[in-house]
Amino acid sequence: MSSINTILNNGLSGLQVNELALRITADNISNVNTDGYVRKIVQMQNRLAGSQSVGVEIAGVQRVVDQFLQRASLTSSADSNRYQVISDMENRLQTLFGSPSDNTSFSGKIDAVFSAISDASLNPSTTALRQAVLAAITDFGSEAGRISGQVQDLRQEASDRISSDVTTINLALEHISKLNTQIIRQKQLGGDASALEESRQNSISQISNLMDVSVENISDGSVRVTSGSGLSLVDGSTLYRLSYDSPGTVDSDTQFPSIQITRVDPLTGNLTGSAKNLDSSLRSGEIKGLMDMRDTVLPDLANQIGELSAQFIDGVNAVHNAGTSYPPPNSLVGRDTGLLSTDLQGFSGQAEFAVTDSSGTQINSVTVDFGTLPAGSTIADVVNQVNTALGGDATMSFTNGVMSFTGAGDNRVAIGQIAGSESSRGGHGFSQFFGMNDLVTSQVPSNFDTGFQSTDASSFTPGGTINLQLVGPDGTVVNSGTVTMAGGSFGATISDMNAAMSGTVTFSLDANGALVSTPSPAYSGYSIRVVSDSTSRGPSGTSLSELFGLGNSFTANAAKDIQVSDAVSSDQSKLALGELTTGGAAGDSVLTASDNRGALALAGVANKPIKFADFGGLKSITGTLSEFGATILSDVGNRAAQAEQLAQDNSSLLQEIQQRQSDESGVNLDEELSKMIVYQNAYAAAGRVIKVAQEVYDTLLQAVS
Repeated sequence: MSSINTILNNGLSGLQVNELALRITADNISNVNTDGYVRKIVQMQNRLAGSQSVGVEIAGVQRVVDQFLQRASLTSSADSNRYQVISDMENRLQTLFGSPSDNTSFSGKIDAVFSAISDASLNPSTTALRQAVLAAITDFGSEAGRISGQVQDLRQEASDRISSDVTTINLALEHISKLNTQIIRQKQLGGDASALEESRQNSISQISNLMDVSVENISDGSVRVTSGSGLSLVDGSTLYRLSYDSPGTVDSDTQFPSIQITRVDPLTGNLTGSAKNLDSSLRSGEIKGLMDMRDTVLPDLANQIGELSAQFIDGVNAVHNAGTSYPPPNSLVGRDTGLLSTDLQGFSGQAEFAVTDSSGTQINSVTVDFGTLPAGSTIADVVNQVNTALGGDATMSFTNGVMSFTGAGDNRVAIGQIAGSESSRGGHGFSQFFGMNDLVTSQVPSNFDTGFQSTDASSFTPGGTINLQLVGPDGTVVNSGTVTMAGGSFGATISDMNAAMSGTVTFSLDANGALVSTPSPAYSGYSIRVVSDSTSRGPSGTSLSELFGLGNSFTANAAKDIQVSDAVSSDQSKLALGELTTGGAAGDSVLTASDNRGALALAGVANKPIKFADFGGLKSITGTLSEFGATILSDVGNRAAQAEQLAQDNSSLLQEIQQRQSDESGVNLDEELSKMIVYQNAYAAAGRVIKVAQEVYDTLLQAVS
């Protein structure tokens, strides 16, 4: 009887095993067209009772996976998504600028300004031509502001997408952690965990689209998931969570937080232990591509647009300040320079300060030769000299960093440069340095050539502080320092700044009084970020960072709010298309309505070679405004083409790996159908064994009855 029972058990085990095998095969066949599905195979083994075989049993259901291809797929997926998101955003950038051959493109707007100025030079007294000049400048300013704003909008979008991706990763990590626990339990019970493993792998693949990950299989059936650099994300049932708070609004001053990784307390679900920074260890994935755009490509482009805008404004204003409108204005009022009346005047060369009537006939004038002024002469001394010489026909004043020059009654005023001996401080003429006859303005000054020397008194209120950081291209802060104002010279202040940054960056004043920051060779390409600045220079309240334009935000913001100055926009007759005839005497006609010398000089700005600063992928070049604009457009186009090629290359590589995975792990319908026939026949055979055993039982029962 025991032998017959053994036969029955063998047959029953055959039915059970082949039923499961048929179900697994049917599952494979039903997913033949499911992307990413990994076929499963049934592993069978003898069931033993001691040394005796008592049937067959399932040793396990295994997913057919090539570990090498799986790791390669995760890596390639991260790379592909990184370059795809870069390509998408680069293509969007390209559309912002328009075609270089299109007159409505960004560079075309610059050409339109100088074309309008050239037209106005033919008949400078024509109102329509003057208005066309102002309209062209306004149009250029609007275009620069639009592009600059949309660049920041793209940074906002990148940041928001990073936040969304972090949420997606956290949900996937939670899923993996729960599945780890379920798979361990299922394997301990000898059950089929392949469906759970399939779901877990899908979550891992989802994460690999967003960041680079590495997966290690543990003997108990769980997996350990880490970032590509080795930071733990899931370790068995131990879970980690990413956190990132995207700023509500983004501009050139925005400091983005880093992505943090923190362990989750399994009992409370709260974060516990110290957080680790993920940003610097990311190598690929969509998040890395978004960070590349947010922290490097887009800020560099914003600075390039700002540099072009600043040079446009500076070049136009230099000529406009050297020119004069007809009739000349009653008053010229400058901008806040951050200077004090007690500062050394610091000018070289000569400037003429003239007073005329409304027809341009000279009433009085004084030529100041700055080079012959006594040593130690201050700005206040220059003001006093001009006022004394003009005897009340006009008055110059300097209050809270702002210079003004106003005619008495209906008297008109003009400032002219002496040809061959032009006044200059920091490379800018007297009127331009103080911004007294600016044509174009923006959110920040177009230049920060202060004209200060290291021996000049800094005059910052003692106790004020400035907090600085040296930041890498990926946003990593490598050094920080705080400087407290203590009086003394600019040289002493700069020495304190250098000491605070511990040699990682060196500050100095160049020949024009601009503050230059030079990172050490180990930190080439890094930049200075101003975290906070409570310093104040005299009554104007100008801070150290505002005085010197410290930090890239000042460069980028030069493209914001570009517009015609209030004085000219409210009265187009104040457009300075003429020039003061210097050296005249009282009663001479020094200004005329037909004078177009200022207009011709303005038109000449279009062809003036300018040295543009090094920003991002664009090295310092010397060229015209239009040439630099075209260079920016070309660089954007080249980057877009390169990004598209990289995206295509990595996508092709991913497809190749996925195809090899499919060949290895995918469902072969012919193979599965042949297996189904085998399992069906085996199932039928097991059934026949049971039937034979039943017939034997029946025969025995009949024999003994």
